[in-house]
Amino acid sequence: MSASVEAFSADFITRTAGQHDQCTFAALQLKNLDAVLKEAGSDSSLVLRTTVYLADIADFAAMNAAYQLHFGSTKPARATTQAAALPLGARIEIECIGALRST
Repeated sequence: MSASVEAFSADFITRTAGQHDQCTFAALQLKNLDAVLKEAGSDSSLVLRTTVYLADIADFAAMNAAYQLHFGSTKPARATTQAAALPLGARIEIECIGALRST
């Protein structure tokens, strides 16, 4: 990437709705993150790093399946951890750092 690329970060929370599994929630979270990235002038191919917070680390496999489908071969760096509690009763929170497209 060139020095002219500006970095940005986005943070989005997805709340649980009862009937969906954690893979579905992770997929929705990532879809919402795409909307934030698009609004910022970027997309998931420019994500450099993510931090995933899970209310229950047992949800890792489901989240990872959705994550792999979403990012495909892009594979940004990732840290995943269990959080004692997430805002608004969320089960999954994903923070990302990415780059803006050069103009």
